[in-house]
Amino acid sequence: MNEKYYLEVLCGSVALYEIRVQLSKSEINAYIKYGKIFCTKKAEEVRKNPQNFINMKIDE
Repeated sequence: MNEKYYLEVLCGSVALYEIRVQLSKSEINAYIKYGKIFCTKKAEEVRKNPQNFINMKIDE
């Protein structure tokens, strides 16, 4: 699988900003298997701890 999958999450409360992360192979497989449920859980994880994903942020 050479396709790249991204998840873009709106974060913040007063000042809003987006974090776009590239999904790993295991995350892609989870997305394919669970769909929206995976996306919702992953987005919640990013929103709760955006500092953990800031280095993984993709700017395109």
